[in-house]
Amino acid sequence: MNSLYQILKPASGACAPAYYSHTGLTQIESCPRRWWLLHSTYEALSGRYPEPVSSGAMIGSIVHAALERFSVDFSRSGMSEGKPGLKEFRRQFRIREFVREKRRQFLEGASANPRAQVALLGTSVSVDGCISLFKDLVRRSYDQVVLESTITTENDQREKEALAGPRKGEAKGYGTGRDVPCPAVLPEVELRLEDPPVRGKIDLVVTARDGDTLIEYKTGEPRPEHESQSRLYAFLWWSCTGRLARERQLLYPNQDVVRLGRMSRTELEQEGTSLKARVARAKKELESSLPSALIEAERCRSCSVRHLCAEYWTAQETSLSRWTQEAGVPSTPLTSSLEWRDLEIQLVHAQRLAEGFIAHGGPDRTTGQVVCKVPAKFRSSAMDSHEKVRLLSVGLMRDGGGTRVVWSATSEAFWR
Repeated sequence: MNSLYQILKPASGACAPAYYSHTGLTQIESCPRRWWLLHSTYEALSGRYPEPVSSGAMIGSIVHAALERFSVDFSRSGMSEGKPGLKEFRRQFRIREFVREKRRQFLEGASANPRAQVALLGTSVSVDGCISLFKDLVRRSYDQVVLESTITTENDQREKEALAGPRKGEAKGYGTGRDVPCPAVLPEVELRLEDPPVRGKIDLVVTARDGDTLIEYKTGEPRPEHESQSRLYAFLWWSCTGRLARERQLLYPNQDVVRLGRMSRTELEQEGTSLKARVARAKKELESSLPSALIEAERCRSCSVRHLCAEYWTAQETSLSRWTQEAGVPSTPLTSSLEWRDLEIQLVHAQRLAEGFIAHGGPDRTTGQVVCKVPAKFRSSAMDSHEKVRLLSVGLMRDGGGTRVVWSATSEAFWR
């Protein structure tokens, strides 16, 4: 059995990050304990605590990597003078070869993660599906009328100014000591601020004299935090460059472009004040001896480290996500369609079997029984030494006078 499948305690707790990304800050606010458990150090493990890998996350990573490569290569190609250049470059870009290689790399990386279902990922993450998402997002970002008109108008203006000569006293847009090209299409713009200590990478910035456009690619469904991320990026862009975003856009596959509009200086200043307070609260949480566990039924149900969180297994809010051993059978009637929940089983008086165990429910150990045949991947060679096991996403079926545990491809077992 891989040492991962023990209920581990951190050897040393995670420290607060030097710079907070939007994703990291949102995760800490959602549940400080979850972030802390994922980023702490464990004696039996190297690196960050492993998480299950979803097909949606892998598809998103592949498509995002393809968009990044396309944007950077297109920017360097010298063909970015309007729509004809885009079409020609898009024909030349070897998207199928790139996606196929990225898919291979991600699957190879997943094979080193004990919690990743590599076979399932291999069948659910297709090259054609990734290419379809990529093409749709490229079309929506680079072929938008607003971007085409921006490039065309600014190119015309640049030609006129080249003939007339430079204008005296015209201010240039400076970031932290460097020019911001204008007009330009800038992919993968990385920004970092010291106060508050936040960082971010904007997928695409289109600069223009009357304001810039910030664009984010999203491969999943719209979520409120996407707009929050856009506000943070507008603040970062303004703070680092002194330039205002006249437009913020979120691009989702097969959906209309979400246009969020400009943010005024007052709104940007308010965003900065809010960020300082958010970072201060997050830092205070992470510097405590044990960061708070914020219990919420739906969020906890999908938490990838809930097996390490004692509060999850006792909270009333999560009771509907768990089976109960004490009842000997599920607390709700079993039907022909299985429900998948978590189950903690005490093993002190359990009967050990070659491939699992039989545990009795109830305080007198006479109420029913739970029969569990453990898949070889999760089976412990030291069954007699464990006091409990936490089973994630398992089903229960009636089996005579007791209950039998049913496993799925996403079920897991963790021992203490």
